[in-house]
Amino acid sequence: MAGAPLRWLFVGQGPMGAAALEALVAVGPPVAVVTAEPALGSPPVAATARAHGLALAHADRLGARPQQRWGELVADLDVAVCACWAERLAPAALALPARGWVNLHPSALPAWRGADPVAWQLLAAPARIGCSVHRMTPAHDDGPVLAAGSVPVGDGDDRGVVLRRSGARLGQLAAGVLADLAAGAAPAGTPQAEEEATWCPPPGTVPLVDPRAMSAAGGARVARAFSPEPGVAVAALSAGERFAVAGDGPPAPLGAALAEGDAPGEVDRGRDGRVAIAFTDRWLSGWGAVVGGAGDERPSRAELSPPGATRLPRGAR
Repeated sequence: MAGAPLRWLFVGQGPMGAAALEALVAVGPPVAVVTAEPALGSPPVAATARAHGLALAHADRLGARPQQRWGELVADLDVAVCACWAERLAPAALALPARGWVNLHPSALPAWRGADPVAWQLLAAPARIGCSVHRMTPAHDDGPVLAAGSVPVGDGDDRGVVLRRSGARLGQLAAGVLADLAAGAAPAGTPQAEEEATWCPPPGTVPLVDPRAMSAAGGARVARAFSPEPGVAVAALSAGERFAVAGDGPPAPLGAALAEGDAPGEVDRGRDGRVAIAFTDRWLSGWGAVVGGAGDERPSRAELSPPGATRLPRGAR
């Protein structure tokens, strides 16, 4: 690198943030890592920071006066990198680095702006998912794109797998941007076409599917996209319709054809934490839960994550 080492800050969380940080340290260590993950245990970004001996701070938000709160941690920054951070940064935070912020977003911007773009893209069973490194502005996922790429998506890949793969690629792309900045370049980037922008549904939105009108393959696609928050949510059938919940023995096996007497919409619950849901053609089984339905009460909802799903912490991004 030309001249003094680049002073940069990393702010992020979750499996995508950890994979991005792992790729970024090749450029040189950040002055610190800020994460919203719990201080206890080994959440992904915190574990990665500790493995590289990086200074680590925990916070739910940077807040409106980050310099007062963080002091020398954020002083004299050249640039900051953001990967999976729920807070809309205040003007004081955006103004901290002399050369601004760059954000890592797992979509081909301006498509799929907003929260959880990987999940919503997986519903369409794409062969690839885009990756965009862009300058941050006060607007949401706005700003010129500095680097772009994509990652492949396999038929069996769930959200956790794609988040990590996207994070690694985004980290590589961002490392190139930081290297350019360290060399004295000032990349302007490519402005996003606002007329082409699309948005993810609001945070917390999960498709509620009707297994009486969907194949097991369709249900599995939803489950992989949202695993495990929940993978797929199935509404209870209307009063008088069959919604059987079994409490003993293993649930119906994955992919088993419906047998005589089985009906789409049935839920089979085993004592090992697995649930099977009957779709129009076959049973779909995996880790799950039945919400409600204690005693003789009819369940209100069944939730299922696909077989072999990556067990992300609830709420991870």
